[in-house]
Amino acid sequence: MRTRSVLLLASLLCTSPAMVSAAPSQDAAVAMSLYKEGRALVKQEKWAEALEKFQASQRLNPTLKAHYEIANCYEQLGRTASAWSHFLLLADESKVADQKERARYSKAQADRLEPSLVRLTIRVGKAVPDLRVTRGETVVSTAELGTAVPVDPGKVRVTASAPGYREFSAEIFVDADNPQAEVVIPELEALPRKRRASPVTSAKPSPASDDSAAPPAVPHDDGSSWGAQRVIGAGVFGVGVVSALIGGYFGLRAIELNQDAKDATDPKRRGELNDERFAKGDLSTGFFIAAGVLAVGGGVLYLTAPDAAQQAAVEVSPHQARLLWGARW
Repeated sequence: MRTRSVLLLASLLCTSPAMVSAAPSQDAAVAMSLYKEGRALVKQEKWAEALEKFQASQRLNPTLKAHYEIANCYEQLGRTASAWSHFLLLADESKVADQKERARYSKAQADRLEPSLVRLTIRVGKAVPDLRVTRGETVVSTAELGTAVPVDPGKVRVTASAPGYREFSAEIFVDADNPQAEVVIPELEALPRKRRASPVTSAKPSPASDDSAAPPAVPHDDGSSWGAQRVIGAGVFGVGVVSALIGGYFGLRAIELNQDAKDATDPKRRGELNDERFAKGDLSTGFFIAAGVLAVGGGVLYLTAPDAAQQAAVEVSPHQARLLWGARW
């Protein structure tokens, strides 16, 4: 049992390094294939395609020879600043690797390119909070601002942005005709602040606020209508006048009958005339009483009736409806 455990442990110890190194070995193989493809493209002077191959190889398995090819491709493409920086970095790496000859050669290449470098200085007029400056796709640090930095010849785009401010952007050509270019970033323009919309609150207004905000609507009085109550009052008063006239008629008739009765010589005829006189007098009295009642009632209705402008007015609001009455004396 102990022998089997020892053998199992020994096999694990032996196989683990192989498993760990399998991935790096595979990357190195792929990197070597990419490097060879890059060299083939160099012979065809396809510098851009070769650069991609060498960069991919360097990412998988960094080597000094692939790094040299990258610097050389940059120079052939006219990107002198990139070539210069890579030759300097390669010189330092070669020193660390104790490859003195490669280090001297790389340094010489960098020194050869340095006089032809074009530089760009980026200045900021007035910085704003959280200012972010970019040169192409490269973020410019605060330390670089105001410093003449080597750049690859050609058109360079400089942008400056900050939260709450309008972005600034400028393009400038940096080449042999303009080897010491400069871009000054002005103070960024603040964007207008958006006003917050006030929350809509729904509250039921009090009766007092309703009365003050919306006075009751009153129909316009153009004087062309008396209103129903005045019409009725005038009609009742008119009937009373007619009753008084009828009562007067019967009263006059009773007076005539009284005179006829006095002139009559026949007692029977005198009695008949007196009976008729009393009947006509009763009718006259009744009509006069009715005339008085109707006249008074009609007058009261007429005088207490509201004007057309003070007829019943209905006020309606989203919260209540009220019936308002007014009277004018």
